[in-house]
Amino acid sequence: MRIGELLVAEGSIRPDQLDAGLRTQAQYGGRLGSVLVELGFVDVDVLAAALAKQLGVPAAMQKHFDAIDRAAAKLIPARTAEQRQAIPLGWSTRHAKTLIVAFADPRDLAAIDDLTVITRARIQPCIAPEARIRAALSRFYDVRPAKGRFVAVDPTLAKVPVDTEPPSPPVTPPSPRVAPAAESRAGAPPGAQSPAPVPRTTARLLLSMPPPSMPNGATPNPPLAPTPDPPPVSTARARAGQPEEPARAGQPEAPAAAPSEAPANHPSLRPVLTLDEALATLDFATDRDAVGDAIADFLAMHLRAALVLIAKDGAALGWKGFAPFVDREVIESIAVPLGAPSVLRLAYDSRKPWAGAPPPEGAAVMGRLYKLLRCEPPRTAVAVPVLVQGRVVNLVYGHGEPGEDLDPVAIDELQRVCAAAGDAYQRILRARAISA
Repeated sequence: MRIGELLVAEGSIRPDQLDAGLRTQAQYGGRLGSVLVELGFVDVDVLAAALAKQLGVPAAMQKHFDAIDRAAAKLIPARTAEQRQAIPLGWSTRHAKTLIVAFADPRDLAAIDDLTVITRARIQPCIAPEARIRAALSRFYDVRPAKGRFVAVDPTLAKVPVDTEPPSPPVTPPSPRVAPAAESRAGAPPGAQSPAPVPRTTARLLLSMPPPSMPNGATPNPPLAPTPDPPPVSTARARAGQPEEPARAGQPEAPAAAPSEAPANHPSLRPVLTLDEALATLDFATDRDAVGDAIADFLAMHLRAALVLIAKDGAALGWKGFAPFVDREVIESIAVPLGAPSVLRLAYDSRKPWAGAPPPEGAAVMGRLYKLLRCEPPRTAVAVPVLVQGRVVNLVYGHGEPGEDLDPVAIDELQRVCAAAGDAYQRILRARAISA
């Protein structure tokens, strides 16, 4: 099924909007999906999900781009990223030395091979619409978009240049295009009437230019965050078809591969949750794993490395978390002694959140932890307890990019998530007591 027909079949656009998009494509060229976005007919996340279903590959949504690992982005030079239309999102938490990369065309084997050689890593491709790739090139590599194309995508995000080779010369502008339409989508997944248990498709991409005149009266869809040596940190604890091709002027949309039922959010993509999504997920959590996953997925929105640990028997035991090049087995093998000075002990003893520069008296314990996480000691870190009836059941730890301070807003949001996690635990315990 062609991408336009798929969008109509799923109710994302109307038939008259598809006709208007095809006429605009025939006149100006370009990918049909990009044309529909520029006309304001379809949200970019909706298009990403449709492309993923069409091709049977994972979709990179806006929240995945919001949580890009900038250290991973530095692995690919700006010129290569632009040439291959590829944006590294981060390292897989499920597969060792696997880099997740968003492509405008995830079936470009030459591009995948090129990035494999450059990064010396296995490449896990996923798909992102052209508009989102262009916005990320501008944000992370300072590659200026072609004149008239995607200049208003995601204007709320400041540029975050990556220290790579100098950006390539500006691309020669194409033929004039229809300007992007005013559109904003926030909050719930497409079509949702109330918070879902796992709301994971919030779109925050903004198209802020005024809407163009639509052919034949077509209208856009409505507008759809120095002490004695302490006990060591232990690691011995055992735990039981081608995307829609750019059409030339006068040519119709090319046939596409048969649709696939592969989910848009592929397991190897690191999940991320916004504050509202995490709070909604915790409201519907029915077991402790759902609570722990919600905390970890929220942490992925803001932090480079993070842990959700279980406070038990005088130690903080690894449970959930992530860090570059660190797999789940390492996370689950961590045991941090709570009787020795550390950032975690500060939060545990006080029953209150702690944030700041890690104190020198905890350097021995924390240094061993950073070695396990394969990272340098951070400038600032955060540790927040999760309380159930005044007792610490979890300790949540995290730090950001090397040499950077944590965002105070992110710390405040983490405290809200941890408080909601404590409430979720108590609700689950009450439900079990009633059922028993």
